[in-house]
Amino acid sequence: TNLQQVLNTYTGSGTLDATTDQHALDEAFAFSGFNIGLAGIIVELAGYKDLNAFGIYDILDPTNRHEILGGHANACPASSCAAAFTLPGTFTSSVFGFYLDTPDGLWFSQSSLNTDGADHMVAYQLGGSYIFGWEDLASSRWDQDYNDFVVLVSGVRGVNVPEPATLG
Repeated sequence: TNLQQVLNTYTGSGTLDATTDQHALDEAFAFSGFNIGLAGIIVELAGYKDLNAFGIYDILDPTNRHEILGGHANACPASSCAAAFTLPGTFTSSVFGFYLDTPDGLWFSQSSLNTDGADHMVAYQLGGSYIFGWEDLASSRWDQDYNDFVVLVSGVRGVNVPEPATLG
């Protein structure tokens, strides 16, 4: 199953094009209203499906992370593969990024933070929500299918990555 097939199944054929409909603001996010978000796994098609972990990180301190969902796509019914999230009190900003922690590496929505410098996440806006497709392998070994971990996130909006001095 490729990412286009996943998008077609979830949104309806022709609603989103995996190549041309990628959202430009996909590195940094803020809450769009009530300071709460909801994330739910759509599908995991990866060898690491039971080991991956998805969460948010402080845009000013990527070591400050908060896990939202573990992989476990095959170990839980769809209704329990979702979780609400808010910013932990330890975050220094209201702007955050998303990460996928895998046995092959820790991948951030900001590609400049990735050890291989590659973009491991693609984003698609669907109304007030986003679909994120992740590649869970290092770029030297990946197939660039972005269907390894696909998640729907609501309650957030993409923003420009702020300069640290601006936030200070």
